[in-house]
Amino acid sequence: MTEYTLDKETFDQLRDIMGDDIPAFVNTYLEHSPGVIQAIEAAISSGDADDTFLQAHRLKGGSASIGAAKLASLAFDMEQAGRTGTMQGMEQRLGQLKDEYQRVEAALKAELDNGQPDI
Repeated sequence: MTEYTLDKETFDQLRDIMGDDIPAFVNTYLEHSPGVIQAIEAAISSGDADDTFLQAHRLKGGSASIGAAKLASLAFDMEQAGRTGTMQGMEQRLGQLKDEYQRVEAALKAELDNGQPDI
């Protein structure tokens, strides 16, 4: 199964539920996620598996709720590695996570602008 940057069905359901509040919800996600990604990077740099787990868990939940399935999946992988203390290869995973976040950010901004995101 292909994982898209933004799951349109999930996002559209969220839009239906949130109505006029969707821009605020999306903007909150876009404002907070970079800080969580920075916290993941700091945890990896310091070799802190517990904090890697915690921060990746935070990103996973928010990303899944907004329809960013691939980003949530990447965060889940990092969460599980942090849980088990397996920090090997985390820098590569972090790079993938950052790249995917940039795609999610662009897709969400396109949704807010009523454009068609490149999903």
